[in-house]
Amino acid sequence: MRVRLCLPAKSRPVFVSDGATFFLILVKVITVFSPLRIFIPISLAAFSLGAAYALWTALTQQHITNSSVLLIVLAVVIFLVGLVSEQISTLRSEGPR
Repeated sequence: MRVRLCLPAKSRPVFVSDGATFFLILVKVITVFSPLRIFIPISLAAFSLGAAYALWTALTQQHITNSSVLLIVLAVVIFLVGLVSEQISTLRSEGPR
C-alpha cells in the first residue's frame, strides 16, 4: 500500500467569483423566505426610472416615449411576480393542513 504525504493546500479566495456565488445564494435564500424584500425595491426602481423618464420627455419633448411606458409596465409585472412568490412562500411555510 502506498501512502503519500499530503501537503497543505494553498486556498485563495477569488473575490469576484466567490462573491458572486455568495450573493446568488443570499438572493435565493431571501427569495424563498421573504420574496418581497427583493421584488419591491426592483419594482420601485423600475417604476421610478420610468416615471421620471416619462415626466422628463413630457416636459421637454411634449410626448411620452415607449420605453418609459415599458419601464412602468415592467415595474407592475415584477411587483405582481413578487406577490405570487410571496403567496407561494407563505403556503410553503404553513405546510399541509
